[in-house]
Amino acid sequence: MLVLQPSTVVLNKITSDTEKQKQLLRRRFLHLSKRLIVHLKDEGYAAERFDPKTGQPYYSRPGSLTLDDVAVVHSMLGYRLVPCGDCRLIEHPVWGCGVFPSVVVSSAPTGTL
Repeated sequence: MLVLQPSTVVLNKITSDTEKQKQLLRRRFLHLSKRLIVHLKDEGYAAERFDPKTGQPYYSRPGSLTLDDVAVVHSMLGYRLVPCGDCRLIEHPVWGCGVFPSVVVSSAPTGTL
């Protein structure tokens, strides 16, 4: 499941406002995804969330690779990539560079939620 949250500021500049916004959106994702994961596991499905900041899983043992949520969104939705310092951002068709992507994976069939 892709989770795309709109940001109140564009995220293609490194400022104290963008860093605060990214922290807020990350915390929001972690809170909501935890509730989702608990629900899915209660229903008997495997489920995992990935930290948007590190690309590491929360409940599984980390491996040698990390998840690049920007690359996942680009691959699945075809949104344009925008360089930003050492990383890349997604350019959403409506929100522009004001979007914060995150990923949850599960064995639950489509339409379970």
